[in-house]
Amino acid sequence: MAGLFSPSKKRILLCGCPSSFETIIGELAETTLARKAEIVLVCNKKKEAELLAASFRGRLSIQYLEGRPDDPALLARAAKKKLTSICINGYGTEQGDSMAINTVSALLSVMSDEEVASRTLVITDSAEARATIKAMGNRKIRCLSIKQFFPRIIAQTARQTNLQKVYGELFSFEGNEIYLIQAGKLAGLSYSRSLRAFNNACVIGVKKDGAVRLNPPMNTVIQSEDELIVIAGCISDIRANPAIIPAPVNNEYAEFVTAETQAESFLMLGWNEFSAKTIQELDQYCTPGSRLRIACVDTQAITIPERLAHLSVSTEMADPADLAYLTSIPWEQFEHVLITGNTRDEDRETATILHKLLGVLAVSGFTNHITAVSNAIQLQKTILTAPDFLSVNLIYRMAAQLLLHPDLIGVFKQLTVPEGAEIYLKAAESYIKLNMDVHFYTILEAAKKKNETAIGYVVGNPARVILNPPKESAVRFQYLDRIIVVADK
Repeated sequence: MAGLFSPSKKRILLCGCPSSFETIIGELAETTLARKAEIVLVCNKKKEAELLAASFRGRLSIQYLEGRPDDPALLARAAKKKLTSICINGYGTEQGDSMAINTVSALLSVMSDEEVASRTLVITDSAEARATIKAMGNRKIRCLSIKQFFPRIIAQTARQTNLQKVYGELFSFEGNEIYLIQAGKLAGLSYSRSLRAFNNACVIGVKKDGAVRLNPPMNTVIQSEDELIVIAGCISDIRANPAIIPAPVNNEYAEFVTAETQAESFLMLGWNEFSAKTIQELDQYCTPGSRLRIACVDTQAITIPERLAHLSVSTEMADPADLAYLTSIPWEQFEHVLITGNTRDEDRETATILHKLLGVLAVSGFTNHITAVSNAIQLQKTILTAPDFLSVNLIYRMAAQLLLHPDLIGVFKQLTVPEGAEIYLKAAESYIKLNMDVHFYTILEAAKKKNETAIGYVVGNPARVILNPPKESAVRFQYLDRIIVVADK
């Protein structure tokens, strides 16, 4: 279970369609804070709201106020008792962005600008709606655009096998999470020395003067007013290391570095509202000479972004769900396969393509990296166990964290943009020697030599993603195992 910053009672206001908040409420139910939290749901869908409240009865206190979420009188009723967090969802419903904008305006009429800015998270469909909301009040309202943010995650997970599993853990209350903690006794030390400071937490960055910096220069001096950004299973259980801890073993370091900057090849099956932005994001990460082929039924719907610097794009008219077409593809030419699906409201099409694709690859013996994307907030069970399956509901799991820890929005944004540091899964043999027992302290030092911050590893077949591993435990790495690092490239 996740540990939380404050045991005091929280009162959380959710405005929008009840079905869109099922994931958020489900995440909150996994935290110790949920036992004391009161959730106020404002919407005009009584039956859905009552079913949602009933499904969490005994685990959460959910109060339902019937009416339009942008009704000032209704919001004033909700705000009679102090609201600690507010979430407004404009994605997934008709005219959702207009509702979100109007709801923010209504909130500003019954609460102060500072109260709204410090407590509110808005999820919009478009980047334009996000810009409108960011200009309201004192311009500090936290806001995420699905069409802007989700393609960043798609692009990153489409390039790296098992990255989706890392995000799935860090962006939820499952396993390890990201926290901000006071520098405390580490003030005056370098960032490099802080990496070995905790027995059961991984330092990944520093927040200085309100600015987030992941994997800062190793000689960065930690000030007393700074906050450390850490990965841990439970904030209340973080333990400092003793003064004497195992030293890294020099003869366990890798003797060579594996090149990981070759051109990449992608096959996109389908086209949807996120595809053009996903291509833009891919182009920023790929090396020159990388290529993408897009196969979909209606090539006229494809809009290829202009001025791509690293990625060449070709298209073909084909039905990605056609077994004959999938069988005809020269799979050795495509390292990564991205199944986009074509609709927002259901994942049936993605499931169909994925099922057929896995059968074709099994027969042919290929093991291409697959990222299957669902645009549905509520998921069907048919593809929950798919390799590197990715759903837009990851944003709602992240939103649950932001309702409790709003300052994490800067961390999440930095992890998903090309500027600054991101998460990479790199060949283990680039850090340490294979077939030797190595503890995580040595891996930390090997990553530091590359100006990177190690946070875990991927081992075994099938692959197991281990974040924030016990630092003193020895692990024997094999070929194809990976070290998970926060790095600038």
